[in-house]
Amino acid sequence: MNLITPDVMRAMTNASSSAATANVSMGVYRQAKAKGDDAGMDRAAGYAADSMHTAAQQSQAAQDAVNKAQAEAREQADLERRQALEDARAETRQQDRAELRQAAQEALNDAQESNRFENSTPETGAADIADAAGAPEKAAVDAQTISPRLSAKWTDRANAAGVLYTRLGEIRPAATEQKLSVTA
Repeated sequence: MNLITPDVMRAMTNASSSAATANVSMGVYRQAKAKGDDAGMDRAAGYAADSMHTAAQQSQAAQDAVNKAQAEAREQADLERRQALEDARAETRQQDRAELRQAAQEALNDAQESNRFENSTPETGAADIADAAGAPEKAAVDAQTISPRLSAKWTDRANAAGVLYTRLGEIRPAATEQKLSVTA
């Protein structure tokens, strides 16, 4: 904010004009003194004193106007600072909300994927996907062809320590094939 407000300019101009008038009056006083004109000296001294008094008042008014302008500038700066802080907080809240929404959507998607695949095996996973999609003719297609992302997640979950994670995050043993080996 500009500290040179109209009130400051008006007071400074008036103070300057009054000081100039006092200087002119003092010049008249000196001339009257040189001529020995006592009445002229008294009039000039009165004008000079009044002008100096007015100049002092206007100088004080200018100082008051500057102080007022400074206070307004501080208030404006404080208001702008608060507004910027509030804007930054609002933006942070929006970002946090967006991140939470995204995380919730990802969790929901993961839960849906987990629910779809938690009871299937690698051999039947593709059939489950095809049945859920209403396309039994694609039952023979393996899970990698239908959805590499889902299949990779399912495979990772099934292979990690031989366990499956349910949609609630519970750990269940993975369905394992029993192998019978006979050695002679």
